[in-house]
Amino acid sequence: MELSASYQLRPLIDNYFDQQICSLNSRISNSLCFLEQYTAFPPPQQLTTAKPEATTTTDKISTTPARQIPAKPSRRPPKHLSNAATLLLEKWYRANLDNPYPNHSTITQLATEGNITKDQVKKWFCNKRSRSANTRSFNDIVKLRKAQKYAARCQKLQNTGVC
Repeated sequence: MELSASYQLRPLIDNYFDQQICSLNSRISNSLCFLEQYTAFPPPQQLTTAKPEATTTTDKISTTPARQIPAKPSRRPPKHLSNAATLLLEKWYRANLDNPYPNHSTITQLATEGNITKDQVKKWFCNKRSRSANTRSFNDIVKLRKAQKYAARCQKLQNTGVC
């Protein structure tokens, strides 16, 4: 009885290990492709030389030629927006506090008026919302508007004496 159970489990175990080996092979090949791409065209100003490595001393001591190791890429300094662009974005943000998410056409307009890129506009609004703790989602804003309209209707009905 025990032998038949082990024979039934054997294909399942083999399949599991085959899947794991395939996954590992995939990860290794992806890593090798990444390394080949990264080291294929290293920037020439960021190369350093490594110390020559000695091989075994059984025959004679030989040294391998110095290898080129790419240094870490340096971080670019942040580009600050002009005061005019910042004032333009601040003005739009203050005028639209209830919905601080500009649409595509507004982003394009702000970018051209401020002489900056669309990505800079998007990033500025993202940073502004997070720094001002105004990160409400669009659904939250819609719910808030509905609640405000409902409260206004109730206030109007109370003023007229219907309620």
